[in-house]
Amino acid sequence: DLSKDVAFQRIQQFGFVSGRSTHQNRLETIRQIDQQYGVMIDTHTADGVQVARHYLQKDVPMLVLETALPIKFEETIQEALGRPAECPSAFKDIKAKPQRVMNMPADTMQIKQFIEQHVI
Repeated sequence: DLSKDVAFQRIQQFGFVSGRSTHQNRLETIRQIDQQYGVMIDTHTADGVQVARHYLQKDVPMLVLETALPIKFEETIQEALGRPAECPSAFKDIKAKPQRVMNMPADTMQIKQFIEQHVI
């Protein structure tokens, strides 16, 4: 039970809420937003919209931020809308580009060292 946790209590001051969304909720929300606003949203954003709708109150603004791009969830978008996810022009050739993968242990110091040596 997080309700007694000090950090959780602070978050509640700012009006953050949480909830759950099923796969079916996601599909329906993606369809509704597309039909109503002509906007294709990703699955995570659909979850946020689904939960936000549960908490809507008259005269209280509600903000849901986009958390990913629909192209990341091609199969679900196809299932929801019957058409492929839109691919932003910046990502058109991304699948043809080389991938770089580094398997690392779950060790904070090793990850920090890797970042310092290869990224910074």
